[in-house]
Amino acid sequence: MVASGSRSRATRRDRKPEVRRARPDRQSGGREQQAQREAGKAARVSARAGYVARGVFYAVLAYLTVRIATLSPPSAQAARHGGAGVGSGGRPANANGALSLVSATLIGKIALAVSAMGFFLLAVVRLRAAWADRESGRMRRLSVAGQGLLYLALTWVPISYLSGNRSTGTEKQQRRETAQLLGIPGGAVILAVIGIFVVGICAWQLRGVVKQDFTDGLEVTREPRWVRGLARVTGTVGIAGRALVFVPIGVWLVITAFTFNPKNSHGLDSELLSLAGRWWGLAILACIAVVMALFAVYSFVEARYRDVTRSM
Repeated sequence: MVASGSRSRATRRDRKPEVRRARPDRQSGGREQQAQREAGKAARVSARAGYVARGVFYAVLAYLTVRIATLSPPSAQAARHGGAGVGSGGRPANANGALSLVSATLIGKIALAVSAMGFFLLAVVRLRAAWADRESGRMRRLSVAGQGLLYLALTWVPISYLSGNRSTGTEKQQRRETAQLLGIPGGAVILAVIGIFVVGICAWQLRGVVKQDFTDGLEVTREPRWVRGLARVTGTVGIAGRALVFVPIGVWLVITAFTFNPKNSHGLDSELLSLAGRWWGLAILACIAVVMALFAVYSFVEARYRDVTRSM
């Protein structure tokens, strides 16, 4: 009896450490799950913040397009070569002058920093989505990755102004950087690939508009009819119009690569300024301003209704 009791107590003593070891494992698992939930929440907030930053950016572009439409031909020519491009009311009408003015104030610096962070977060979300998505086709994933790279490039614009570079976006600066790229071995090939890539992304987005693919992941089915209509109209017109605006930039990059002439390189600012001062150019600028404004609204719609968990 004594031996039996001793064995029972020994068995209980042997089991106690096992129970004590199991508890930390459950606690560790709970902490990991909590950390994953918090990280997922932070990623969702970051993605929505990126959409908001994109909306603000395109709203500013819409405003600048209207300002550019007020330029006289001499002012437009001066702005293309790095001038401030003063429109009606004496305010800068091109992106370079406007961003230089914004970056001169504390509030402007904060706005540029927030925009840079938003673009970076949106780029990360897009690139992660392209990498993690195993359900979509290869072309769709490439398109999403391309958008991520473009947003990553856009991140540099506000950062450059914050660092004191006031020439970002001017035609002179674009031609100088293009000439530097053409001067390295294989530079023309790299430039042509970038141009073809831009054109390809724009073409894929136009395809998405035709097929209405952009509505996938927009959680508006239970929303009022006006919300569904707003999402469809702003997405259709905004995405298609934006693609048509950026297509010429890619085409000019390809032409520059084949002609080996940096003067053929044109950015968005140069493209818009070339339309100022002409009656037909004013009509095109008005359409571009509407397109940019609609895409800004669509960005805010995405910030509210996009299922960002698909990008996690």
